[in-house]
Amino acid sequence: MKATQAGGGRHGHLSSEDLVEFALELSAGRMASDSTAVQEVRACSLCNPELERTLADLQRVRGALLSISASDHGAAARIANATLGLTTREDLSWRGDWRVVGRFLQQRWGASVAVRLLAASLLLHLLALPVLAIVLVVKVREARPMWITVERPLDDLPVSAAPVEPRRELVREPEPATPGPMGTAPDAPERSTRLTRARRQLLDCGAPALADRGEHELRGSRLQIQVARLLLARSQRLGLGAFDASRCEPRPQASTLERALWAELLLDDWALSGRPDPRLADTLGTLESNIADQNADTELARHALLRAASYGLPGTANIAEPRPALDRPWFEALERALAFRGQGEAGGADDPEGPIARWLAWGRANSRP
Repeated sequence: MKATQAGGGRHGHLSSEDLVEFALELSAGRMASDSTAVQEVRACSLCNPELERTLADLQRVRGALLSISASDHGAAARIANATLGLTTREDLSWRGDWRVVGRFLQQRWGASVAVRLLAASLLLHLLALPVLAIVLVVKVREARPMWITVERPLDDLPVSAAPVEPRRELVREPEPATPGPMGTAPDAPERSTRLTRARRQLLDCGAPALADRGEHELRGSRLQIQVARLLLARSQRLGLGAFDASRCEPRPQASTLERALWAELLLDDWALSGRPDPRLADTLGTLESNIADQNADTELARHALLRAASYGLPGTANIAEPRPALDRPWFEALERALAFRGQGEAGGADDPEGPIARWLAWGRANSRP
């Protein structure tokens, strides 16, 4: 430290740190301005300018601190704590590192709403995991065991009991000899001629064009659904297509109405393909035993029997011309039979675009007397 004469005595020049401390004591009023020490510093040509600058800096800092609002006190406290933590209070061990990380997380937690929402969501998910585990354990305990077995294959049916496959023939000329349960008759050529005329008659009169419907699309009672199946099959066969007999063949306890429609379908197939279905003879025999009563069902049964006789069925009356398959009396008898069972107009109203309603409407407009 240099020394010089000031005010008749020796004055030692102050360092920067001592000068700042001197200015703080002077500005705080803890040192009188007319004291000997102050006069010596004021008289020094080197210390006095530094003192003035330091006092001016302190004045600006004091003014800035006084201008801080109450809302900035928290920020000022954080700045002060951070400054002290990085200077006099800094802990260089691992505890100090964790303390810095903790302060950072605490600041982010208080400053970000998104972080708090994310933490709350994570907590809820963690709390829900035990509940979900308990529910899964309970459901697994309540689940019934599943057994997988291999069924023994069914024995082959005898030929007499085997189901008849759906016919795949479309239209072909009848053969001279008629195979099947009808047997061979001496009037086979005449029967062939009748079938030719019957086939031409079926192709000329036409039939309602109906698209095939799945089982879930047919509505109504059991009888109504079975009649709809039979009429759909007739539309397919008269349209020169094959039909699925497994869907429309009547059950053993079927009504006369169902058997009569089934017989008409087999007669259509006989006329178009030239070969009688093996089930036609049994169906006609059942109808012949059930025509004693006088009602709309037996009218349909008689229509089928007379049509079979007109095709040259052995053992029946000799009829010169094939009986029309879709004449007006047949449609009127069908409508009466459905109305008698409560399935007529009501069935058509339930499904105005269904097979029954479409067939009856076509018959009213296109059937011949």
